[in-house]
Amino acid sequence: MLVTMALAGTVVGRLERRFNFKSQLSAGAVLVGLACAGFAFLHGQIWQLTLFSAVFGLGLGLAYSTMTNIIVQSVPATQTGTATGMNANIRTIGGALGTTIMTAIVTAHRQPDGLPLEEGFVTGFATFAVIALLAFLVTRLLPSHKTPEMVVTAKA
Repeated sequence: MLVTMALAGTVVGRLERRFNFKSQLSAGAVLVGLACAGFAFLHGQIWQLTLFSAVFGLGLGLAYSTMTNIIVQSVPATQTGTATGMNANIRTIGGALGTTIMTAIVTAHRQPDGLPLEEGFVTGFATFAVIALLAFLVTRLLPSHKTPEMVVTAKA
């Protein structure tokens, strides 16, 4: 996961020549969703977990790097530090919420001895697959290019 995440992060800028950042962000959401669905329903073999971990990292790498690029292009140069700092803070909050949600789902499905049931992991990853689908739909609402109205609003 970490290898593909780093790889994706390094190619986002070069990919922008062929695929705009909106498309890359959408692709990241799709890859995360596919990986979560894979974790939920195809997890019986180590190669499956390895494959979906790699896909998950690729999706996160695309999404995280692309979000930063979109933010930098959407704010005046004087606001870049504040905007990217807010992105980092919100991403941290999102990670904490995701961890909390998954933990709540997994621990709600326990065996009598307290150990988690497979059902909890399946439900958790299926939930995150749906959330990734919703994220994909949200990415489609983003403007494809910076419009003059955005530039005027950003300077105001």
